[in-house]
Amino acid sequence: MLLPALVTMAAGAALDLDSWQTAPLAAAATGTGASNNWYLFPDANDNPRVLVKATGTGATVNHRILTGGPPNWTAGALTGTPSLNKQGVIVPYTNGSAYVIAPHNTELWLRFFNAAGELKLSEKVDRSTVPVPISSIGLSAARDAGGGLHIVYLGSPNTTSETLRYAFRSASGDWTWSTPRDLSTQSQFVRQTVVIPSDTKAAKIYASLQTGTVYSLLRATVTNANIAAGSAENLGNNIAEHIAGNRLGGVDRLYYFAKAAQDGFWNLKQAGLTDPVQTIGLCSPTSIICAPGPDNKQRIVWLDGLAKEIHYLKPGTTSAYDVLHPVTDTNGTAEVRGLHFKNGKPHLLYRNSLQQAFMAFPGEDLDTDGNGRSDLIDLAFNSSTAGIKILPTAPSAPGLPLSENKFKFQIPTIGSAISNGAGGLFSNSKSITYGVETSTDAVTWTTLGASSPLIIVQSSVSGTFPNELKTFSVMYNETIPAAPSKRFFRIKITRPAAAY
Repeated sequence: MLLPALVTMAAGAALDLDSWQTAPLAAAATGTGASNNWYLFPDANDNPRVLVKATGTGATVNHRILTGGPPNWTAGALTGTPSLNKQGVIVPYTNGSAYVIAPHNTELWLRFFNAAGELKLSEKVDRSTVPVPISSIGLSAARDAGGGLHIVYLGSPNTTSETLRYAFRSASGDWTWSTPRDLSTQSQFVRQTVVIPSDTKAAKIYASLQTGTVYSLLRATVTNANIAAGSAENLGNNIAEHIAGNRLGGVDRLYYFAKAAQDGFWNLKQAGLTDPVQTIGLCSPTSIICAPGPDNKQRIVWLDGLAKEIHYLKPGTTSAYDVLHPVTDTNGTAEVRGLHFKNGKPHLLYRNSLQQAFMAFPGEDLDTDGNGRSDLIDLAFNSSTAGIKILPTAPSAPGLPLSENKFKFQIPTIGSAISNGAGGLFSNSKSITYGVETSTDAVTWTTLGASSPLIIVQSSVSGTFPNELKTFSVMYNETIPAAPSKRFFRIKITRPAAAY
């Protein structure tokens, strides 16, 4: 019988999958004073892809598409982008296409990129009879379930004439505009907005409103593509400028940072809930985003400019959310830009500056230390060298009665692994599953489940729960035949989608 090494992972690895790998992203403009922004733009097969666009003042600025990563990206050719010389927001459409909404000088425009990354549509968003200047301040957009596009923006931002504005573009391309609304006084200005559609021409608009050094959270209602007069309500004061939200499970989920007093400590909160999502303390929130994971549960990502690290909140095992810190070397002014999942694994876009951006992602499939196997195996075995240990077949193994003349081996585990009731082992604290597969030709493999002739017995343990290091003896409970034969076994190590 032969036992191939069926798992592959890392020599020199940090053995910590919560610390992600980062891959640098090319820019569209370089040199002194260059300004760029990066947008997640998944392709038709849901592969991560990035649109990077320069900022300028001319009729055209360059953009390019980055493909193939992470970790290694192929930068497409620089292409001119007319009528879109400022930065804005991207809204995925279907089959790898997307809308980009951004100002051109002081006008707001919509550009449509098809699945190949080609520009195919250009429409002016604000068509007021009396034009007003528009910038990227307070700009947000989202699609509803019917394909309608909801856009919120500010007219004459940072002036005493500032107004909150809303435009709706139907799936067929028809536009409707709301009556502009004045939410502020001469000393109050909207900073960020989040539009959360609930139906065609219906949405909630959330906004951070600055009054001196104090920020407040506002909510306004859109009905029949019109911001209802007098609908803006104050949901609380002493918040941070940055907000994020979406609609998940038929419920608006708006996230913001708040403190009990202007000089207090920060908590991350969800509008409408009393208890904080995350108790933080001293920090400097510089940006926040959210997106559902492959299990359709919320992920929240924000950046602390004080500690220079990214907080990644995922559904918790013993609480509502577990908090990871996948990136801990950002700049103080860094910004999280987008989150996308492919095959259950997150791809997080962030920028350190207007010239430098990265994609962060779990490196479990990489061999970062060059030991010939993936980092996930190193973590699962708690070593870059340890692996499967084949036990002598003839004698009985300790803890395995009647195991003489039967195939048996040992594997190390991490994270207080226990039986998963399906013929394998599971570490809850590390979200790692250890399965056993067998084959007669090393080509076609069969998973050995709970009803298979497989016996797994714990043979040693060290450490304390939930970080115990255990070794398990595994026996295939069939006597080795006298006639020559072949049977292959391998350990399959996986992490479920909920790991991230």
